[in-house]
Amino acid sequence: MTQILEVIGIVFVFMGVAFSVLGVIGVLRLPDTYSRLHASGKTSTLGVLFIGLGTAFILPSALLKIVALSIFIIFSGPVGSHAIAAAVHRGTAIHNREALEKGDTSLTEASGIHSKEYIDSLMRQIEERQQRGNNS
Repeated sequence: MTQILEVIGIVFVFMGVAFSVLGVIGVLRLPDTYSRLHASGKTSTLGVLFIGLGTAFILPSALLKIVALSIFIIFSGPVGSHAIAAAVHRGTAIHNREALEKGDTSLTEASGIHSKEYIDSLMRQIEERQQRGNNS
């Protein structure tokens, strides 16, 4: 019976490692900050939970600690990802606004947050406001 539990535990541990590896690949391959954050946040939570589940099968005496750790990770992982995303959004918004007001689109394109089409539409809006201000 213990061998079956160990095999099940090892399978869950490998599943957790696979999710973690997929998260790393997502961080390396995805194009923008928010996609990378999504990849790392979701897969790391699932990876750690599967590793914890596998550990619970292998070492049943640590079940209570693993459950407590899992509950903590379920609640803190998404909160941490949201806090990082909010900080990136605030910093990028300030940076983009200042760059756009100066007419410099290269800085905003390099940030990887917004597409070129979106930046171009913002530039047109700023130019229209400036023209309306000059005509008044």
